[in-house]
Amino acid sequence: MRKFTFKLNGLLLLREMREGEAATALRESISVQLRHEASLSLARNKMDEARARIERSASSSVDVFSHVGALADLDNKAAIVNAAELELKKQLKKVESARSAWTIAATELKIVQKLKAKAATSHLREANYKEQLELDEAGSRLSRILASL
Repeated sequence: MRKFTFKLNGLLLLREMREGEAATALRESISVQLRHEASLSLARNKMDEARARIERSASSSVDVFSHVGALADLDNKAAIVNAAELELKKQLKKVESARSAWTIAATELKIVQKLKAKAATSHLREANYKEQLELDEAGSRLSRILASL
């Protein structure tokens, strides 16, 4: 039986590389997304702290300048939260794009892998058929020899 060779092996290797690169890009995008989520959570916590300081200063007899400073700090923290939310939204779009690219690459890889499996099955079937023909021929020769004796 001759050795099985897949004629599209180069394409298979290329698809495996692309799928690996797409998976790596997706992992990196998700990692950045997690960092953005952590930054947003931290910014929201700081904004809540600033809001609590304003509530404390409003209920106590603190001078006007301290209260105005606390309001400015809250505005600053709110701007940071808004910026963090915007960055997270952008990153979520990047993650979806990377996930889509990975899905396409994985699908293309599976297609070539299925082609390889079908080609290997066909090769095996053909080899078995040829072997059976040889065995049948040998058997008929043997029966002719035995019949002539």
